[in-house]
Amino acid sequence: MYNFVVFVAVLFVLAAVLQVNFFFTIAYFFAGIYIVSRIWSKRVVKQLSMRRDLTQRAFLGDEIDVTLTLENRGWLPIPWLMIHDPYPLDLAATPLFKQVIRMQGHAVQRFHYRLRARRRGYYEIGPLRADAGDLLGLHHWQRDAVPAEYVIVYPKMQPIAKLPLPTHSPQVVLPTALPIFEDPARLMGVRDYAWGDNPRYIHWTATAATGQTLVKQFEPAIARETALFLNMARDDYDRSEQRTGIELAITVAASLARHMVMVEKLPVGLHTMALDPLTNAVQQFSLPPHKEQGQLLRILDVLARIESVEADQAVMTFSEWVQQQSVHLSWGATLMILTNQLSEPLLQVLQGARQGGLKPALVLVRGNRAHPAIRQLNFPVFDIWEEQDIERWPRVA
Repeated sequence: MYNFVVFVAVLFVLAAVLQVNFFFTIAYFFAGIYIVSRIWSKRVVKQLSMRRDLTQRAFLGDEIDVTLTLENRGWLPIPWLMIHDPYPLDLAATPLFKQVIRMQGHAVQRFHYRLRARRRGYYEIGPLRADAGDLLGLHHWQRDAVPAEYVIVYPKMQPIAKLPLPTHSPQVVLPTALPIFEDPARLMGVRDYAWGDNPRYIHWTATAATGQTLVKQFEPAIARETALFLNMARDDYDRSEQRTGIELAITVAASLARHMVMVEKLPVGLHTMALDPLTNAVQQFSLPPHKEQGQLLRILDVLARIESVEADQAVMTFSEWVQQQSVHLSWGATLMILTNQLSEPLLQVLQGARQGGLKPALVLVRGNRAHPAIRQLNFPVFDIWEEQDIERWPRVA
């Protein structure tokens, strides 16, 4: 464009010096082309509208359809337009999307491409870049037409047939002699009304039949919640198993969360300390136990995007993290530890948690079973070496 302006200026100078009318005509002609082209390009930029439509959550193996809609809202045609929508290679199912088109006035064009969820993660799609200009190449503009959007690919989840957890775990809800709290869902009988009883628990049918005020009596119960503690510290995994071990541990956590919420209909929570790509910093994730389906989605959102951390990045060790968070759990809750190895500090924390009324369970993910204390532990230890083990839950101790 700069050379063209210089060319027109030289024509005007020659026309003025030589007083040749033909040169004036040519100079005015090219100046007119430049002005029209500039006005045209500015209007084209304002009248072009673009958007991207896609599903922002997917499971492993899913195909994600992406639709790009381009609309020329003005009457001026767009001589040429190149659009490019970048995305990570981990999601690539087709060659990278790039198109060069021409649009008439008031035209709408749609383009489709497909992504494939091959690996869990938090992926950036875009920004959609648009390049356009006139036929002569005098004016050219480039901009990010559509901001970047993000796709979450959930981790793999394996079905679980049965979980042989401790007696006070969510899988076995038994009466307890310790009056922790009463479960209104388990009616044991009726008794005479006493001062201080909740009026909502008056058994009106029995009261009418006997003529005495009777209240419902419930079985005492313990907490039926499970807290998953996932170790994402890379140094706590064997060097040869760091990547596969951590990914398998995430699959185990996702499978447990799904089983608790969808099958057992019981509360489950997640606690982990990991690198969050949203902030590019180490974050402490603590999701208290809940049993609604929204809790499962919250857990999966975290498990989908977290990455492992180095020892110097973490603010505390995994055993310290477990000790800090376990004090907030209800009495009788199941404490499930997902890690690669049993360290002495972690063993002490689990023994202390058991003495404090919690029910620990250790899940060794591609871990070392040679620890001398494993077979003498007073809580269950499970050995997960491959995804198929998640269904049958082989027990070490």
